[in-house]
Amino acid sequence: MRIASLDFGSATSFFSDDRVGLLGAAEVKLTKALSLSSEHALAHMLLGAVQIHTNRVAEGIAECERALTLDRNCAGAHARIGSAKYFLGRGEETEAHIIEALRLSPRDTSAHVWLGIAGFAKVHIGLDDEAVYRFASLH
Repeated sequence: MRIASLDFGSATSFFSDDRVGLLGAAEVKLTKALSLSSEHALAHMLLGAVQIHTNRVAEGIAECERALTLDRNCAGAHARIGSAKYFLGRGEETEAHIIEALRLSPRDTSAHVWLGIAGFAKVHIGLDDEAVYRFASLH
């Protein structure tokens, strides 16, 4: 699972020119991990993230919801659902998920990313003043 996480991180952080290959490799590894331990919340969350980033947003949301069924405190799953809603053009639904992720893990190392997603969602729905507040929270 850790190697799948590294593949995902490399693919989505522009560390590689082979984004598609890395996301595919991560998905294969996560599918195998889940075949061995189907109740692993973080594996479901990461598989959801891979699906979201490979244009299977509804499936990705479902995987993240499965992660939350297994572990209601999985902050990353909330954040990924929020980003997925933004990708679907439903920016008005994003912030609640980001706020919940931050409530569960206020010092998370990904908090700056989550706040950025919330800010872009606010811009998307025309709430520029609120977007500024979210972007200012990044500091």
